[in-house]
Amino acid sequence: VVLGALGALGRELADLRRLERAEQLRLTGERLIASEAHGRADAYLDQLERLYRGRADLAEPLDRFRRHRSDALNDGEQLRLFARTVLAPLDRQGRRLVIRGARDIGTLTALSPLGLLDSAIVLWRTLTMLRAIARLYGVRPGTVASIRLLRRTLAHVLAAGVGELVSDAAVETAGASLLSVISSRIGQGAVHGLLAARLGLAAVQICRPLPFVEGELPTMKQLRAELFE
Repeated sequence: VVLGALGALGRELADLRRLERAEQLRLTGERLIASEAHGRADAYLDQLERLYRGRADLAEPLDRFRRHRSDALNDGEQLRLFARTVLAPLDRQGRRLVIRGARDIGTLTALSPLGLLDSAIVLWRTLTMLRAIARLYGVRPGTVASIRLLRRTLAHVLAAGVGELVSDAAVETAGASLLSVISSRIGQGAVHGLLAARLGLAAVQICRPLPFVEGELPTMKQLRAELFE
């Protein structure tokens, strides 16, 4: 029992370290992506390559990046090249994970007969979605790291502005779906789905090692359109 507990503790600590490393990578990427210097991003790019090395789905994008990488490009240009070449396929998968998770949460809570069951479903499916997004970008969080990731996504959403988030949910619930008028349960499901989509979008921004440049990050308007198709 003691050995098993120590092993579980060791795994959780390793998961937390991976989450912290992902945070440091993101902060470093935010600083370097606007840099016009040369050579300062080399060590950072080597870290990113090690992070994704060995993944079959990224072998061809990584090889394409190495072929196009050049000393003639400044640090910011090299990072944007890495984002377009290697991270773009992950971003598309991350968007699908957000939409699927939000739809699951909205549908399950609309069908749930109990408020307490709603809360359990939202927490369970939200954590599942966040862990899938984190694994996609190479974080692989355990239980404790997943809870910390949830706290960070909530803080990120609150920092972005609660008013905008509530307004988005209210607009869609009140006017964008006829079903929300017919059934209050479906209206609640729509709100839960939109909130989950916002959390998923925040998790993508947190777990992605490079910040999105203008126009790359999906907007809530785009996610709403896909969510309510």
